[in-house]
Amino acid sequence: GKASDKNFGKEAMAFCRNLEKHSQIVFHNRPLFEKKKFGLSKQYITFETVIDNSEELFLKKETEKNPSFKKFKVKEKNEEGIKEFGYCIRTGVKIPYNRKKPFSPEAFKSWNKDIDHPENYCHLTGEPSNGQTSFRRPVLQKNWELAMKYEKQLKLNK
Repeated sequence: GKASDKNFGKEAMAFCRNLEKHSQIVFHNRPLFEKKKFGLSKQYITFETVIDNSEELFLKKETEKNPSFKKFKVKEKNEEGIKEFGYCIRTGVKIPYNRKKPFSPEAFKSWNKDIDHPENYCHLTGEPSNGQTSFRRPVLQKNWELAMKYEKQLKLNK
């Protein structure tokens, strides 16, 4: 029994290496941390999605004329017809859309670095948030699904 057990282990390892070598990553998240106590410790803030090909794998590929994107009042578009701007969560001014940078340069200077400080606007739509947005959560909860579809659309067109 011992020789066959060793063979089985080698075959299993070879199979796993082959599987890893010839597979493609479908989904990958990376945690984002905030340094605390002069960099000696860190606190989990949120995550960023590095790769998300799950929809392409499991569902039919979304078309460029996705009806859910019509909810945006799109006035400025890039060559592919995709809105690439968002709104400062403090002042509501138009800025590049980036959930990791939801402040205008002026608002960022005045920010006290409290990631949960209540802010005034939704980064995605620019609508008043009545304190329901913050650096940690710059998009209103009701717009979160739309934001994820929008970000996927932006990635597909880069």
